[in-house]
Amino acid sequence: MPEPNMERALQILAQKLAQAELNVAYLQANLEAALERLRTLEESSKSDKPEG
Repeated sequence: MPEPNMERALQILAQKLAQAELNVAYLQANLEAALERLRTLEESSKSDKPEG
């Protein structure tokens, strides 16, 4: 069985890992939203250009 200090260190590490995973999910969602906005802007700029 781990010592109390080691147990506490493992708990802190697990909390930090969980927070990092949430941060990654948040950043990924923001990146996907930004890419979707960029695609929308690209499509609208293509349709704004006159053909010829």
